[in-house]
Amino acid sequence: MGDLTLFDQPPSADRPERRYWVHRLEATALQPVALRKSIGSRSKRARLVRELRPGDAVVLATGLLVPQERGLPPTRRIAFVAIGQVEEVEEHPHPIAGYDQHRTKLRLRGLRFFDKPFLLEDAGQLGLQLFAGKKKLSDAMDFEYRAVSEDDFRRLVHSQTLVEGVPQYLTHVEPRRKSPFTDQQLLEIFRLTRDMLRVAMPRRPQVEIKAFLRAAAGFIEGAGLGGHYDSLYQDYRRLACQTGFRHSPSREPDLQVELLEPNGSPRQLAYVSLR
Repeated sequence: MGDLTLFDQPPSADRPERRYWVHRLEATALQPVALRKSIGSRSKRARLVRELRPGDAVVLATGLLVPQERGLPPTRRIAFVAIGQVEEVEEHPHPIAGYDQHRTKLRLRGLRFFDKPFLLEDAGQLGLQLFAGKKKLSDAMDFEYRAVSEDDFRRLVHSQTLVEGVPQYLTHVEPRRKSPFTDQQLLEIFRLTRDMLRVAMPRRPQVEIKAFLRAAAGFIEGAGLGGHYDSLYQDYRRLACQTGFRHSPSREPDLQVELLEPNGSPRQLAYVSLR
């Protein structure tokens, strides 16, 4: 069972209540995180990473290739894999754990890994508020940082066996495969997806970029060509400026995604126009 006594550091003086978070990152970042005991954000303009304080508790989640039965090829699944507590918040211009492009770095204490990955579908049986109102469990995981309730945190950790050091299932992680589509094919997929959404929602002037990408992933999957939200996001982040679509921001941090402008600079945006 998860030993929650490691979270005995008092909360930050400037925010007396402890907060609980889920941080999603690439599996290839976990070994550097374990070595450096530090996490951050892949986006230089991210906002939520700056809301964490010393004493806050964090569950790490990632995408893993999980074996299937009957000799079927492994599939990429989301899993919760570790917990830690923020010990110190630092400002540093260069990455410490490799992926952390944002200046804010979160030093961790008590970093412990789950001896087995706690798959998303298993976590979905716990009745977590994190998944409330979601049609698919994966819809609740399209973020980098998200605050969760203390009850959700304890339910996620309660039944897990915690170990020090990176467990075997994370020592041979394959990098995410490149898209099987050319850039021109991807641009056509994005245009077809917008056309379908225009027909399905004729009165909607715009749609969340995250919802747009889920629809694109569903479109590809329905055609029998695979389709993963994460890989499509990376492609859209790079190609959005070539689609000709109008994008707009939001004041809600959870809706924002990072897209690249023609000059390569990142910008936080939330909606894609259907007009």
